[in-house]
Amino acid sequence: MKYFFTRKLMLMKEVGCLRGPAGWLRNAGRMLELLTLQQTGKAEPAPIVLLDLPGDPYWEGLERFLKGEVTRRGLVDSDDGALYRITDDVAWPSGRS
Repeated sequence: MKYFFTRKLMLMKEVGCLRGPAGWLRNAGRMLELLTLQQTGKAEPAPIVLLDLPGDPYWEGLERFLKGEVTRRGLVDSDDGALYRITDDVAWPSGRS
């Protein structure tokens, strides 16, 4: 694809769930961009799961920043936290397929 934005938009269009493993900064950047696509209505809603390693709160640190700085300053709505889920459990929640 010619534009990286188009690639991300098509990713959001074609998947049923997005999983963000803890790790490199690029993963955080990608997840923020995918969240922005959902937040702005440019992509259909899909579950976004940010997967921490047990005992390693990688995504929780990003969430503290988002809530403590970005939301506090009114740059995003406090309800936007509902767009993603942070967990260290790889098992799919019971009752869902």
